[in-house]
Amino acid sequence: MSRIRPAIPADASRISEIIITNYRTNFYPFFRNDAYYFGELNVVDMAAEYADGTDALRETFVYDDGVVKGIIRIAGDEIVKLFIEPTFQSQGIGAKLLHFAVSEKNASWLWVLEYNTRGIDFYKREGFSLTGERILEDEWVPLLKMTNRPAIPFTSTRNTRPILPDSLRFIRSDVPAAVTEAERQWLLAHDVTTLVDLRTPAERAQKPCPLADDPAFLCHCLPVTGGNAVPAAPDCVADSYIAMADASMDEIIDTILKASSNVLYFCNAGKDRTGVVSAILLHRAGYDAAFIEEDYLRSGVLLADALQAFAAQHPEIDPEVITPRAAYIRRFLEWLQQQDDQHTTNN
Repeated sequence: MSRIRPAIPADASRISEIIITNYRTNFYPFFRNDAYYFGELNVVDMAAEYADGTDALRETFVYDDGVVKGIIRIAGDEIVKLFIEPTFQSQGIGAKLLHFAVSEKNASWLWVLEYNTRGIDFYKREGFSLTGERILEDEWVPLLKMTNRPAIPFTSTRNTRPILPDSLRFIRSDVPAAVTEAERQWLLAHDVTTLVDLRTPAERAQKPCPLADDPAFLCHCLPVTGGNAVPAAPDCVADSYIAMADASMDEIIDTILKASSNVLYFCNAGKDRTGVVSAILLHRAGYDAAFIEEDYLRSGVLLADALQAFAAQHPEIDPEVITPRAAYIRRFLEWLQQQDDQHTTNN
């Protein structure tokens, strides 16, 4: 059941709290306007803007799992506002709200504060790009326009996306088993000619990737240890990720990093094995845990329908085991950092 619903008048104060908290936390450090951020900007006045019958309320949707944790306002095809309560950030809520706006409301563009580099990076990971347009709101707030013109125009897969902002160097995906000629040509045009298939021989035989036999591509078949096994319980998911980080994983990472072209790497769903590879690549590239978590959690949004269908077909499997959760990747990243610290100490 969706946790995203239309806002109602009773939400007005909570919506205002979330917006104002984000304004003060994220924007005040740039503008240092005490009178505005701690005077004019207040819950009472803003709540009135979201009163019953107002456009603001009608255009707003909330993420509510018992507590309203995030809001998105959509006017036509514009995303006017998207804010998550800071306490609940890095849990995939923003990605879910954004996906809702794009897939359910056909939203396609937004303005973002020029100084908000974290927000810009988030939208880029979600398929948005800068258009080059810039305006000054209220004569002193610089905004940049972004649109969701797809960076990777794939329709035959569900989870194909670059993991780096502004770069196609590393592209993660579910298996491209039904790749179209247009998608093949796109890969060639963007020098994505190295493939890394993370699946077992049995999985490859059951669901082959046609690009593996295409002479225009170089395909490395490098199975991830234990990657095709479903963990017995949610507590075992992070352990399964850690178990993947063995000598075989070292070879996978080395192959990707040394590739002479951009790389497309994939498993069946592009979620767990591909998620671990992505986490290691981003960790080595110096991205922080919040960035890596957001990339990992996005698979849960993009694959939501497929995961629900799989759970229905396999009632013996706990749905939490197959659903990306922040706790799973956090524990893996903590372990990964411990390995780095140990290596540094030993050397």
